[in-house]
Amino acid sequence: MKKFAPKVQVNTEHYKNTNLINYWSWTNYMFQVNDALKTNSKSILIIWKWNWVIDNYLKDVCWLDVYSMDIDETLKPDYIAWLPDLNDEIKSKKFDTIICAHVLEHIPFEYFEKSIENLSKICNNLILQLPPSVLQVRLNFGIQPYLFDWKFNINIPLLFWKEYKFNGEHYWQPYRKWTSMQRIKNIIKKYFYTEENYQNPYNHYSYHFILKSKKNVQD
Repeated sequence: MKKFAPKVQVNTEHYKNTNLINYWSWTNYMFQVNDALKTNSKSILIIWKWNWVIDNYLKDVCWLDVYSMDIDETLKPDYIAWLPDLNDEIKSKKFDTIICAHVLEHIPFEYFEKSIENLSKICNNLILQLPPSVLQVRLNFGIQPYLFDWKFNINIPLLFWKEYKFNGEHYWQPYRKWTSMQRIKNIIKKYFYTEENYQNPYNHYSYHFILKSKKNVQD
């Protein structure tokens, strides 16, 4: 495996971009919180410290112990570490749940399995989100309040025959050549049991997993 030097891809001003505060982003926040709460956890590690919405909600509303990990020390995370090669400090920790949402695609796919393996060693549960290359056809029909709410989605893989090219932030995406969803799931199942996996019904750009570590279940 070739040597890869991790680097910060965007500066802190990037997170003030109003394009990040939109309907699709907030649905992801909702599912991150709800999926994390399903694990009945007391301690949560959030990888990639920029989303204080999730941190603050889980800490201040749900009264959970929440920690953060990032490679960007200017964001002042609790732990500075890189997933494919965790340092001794973070390897000595154990968290009930880790939230790793839209992070792993920022690392070359050749490091995906090692990252998943490392995550399985330091958590009991993993909330994982990835950005699939799909076209989502979405139909909603409802009568409110509380009478009827019907949703119908079809997700169609796009460019599954074409390899994804690095765009400055993402090295890969699911449903592309060499990074099929089946390949991703096969790697995950080596280290985790899948409790749930689903396509976000409100956001074509987010596929979700709720996972339980095989290592820590066995331990």
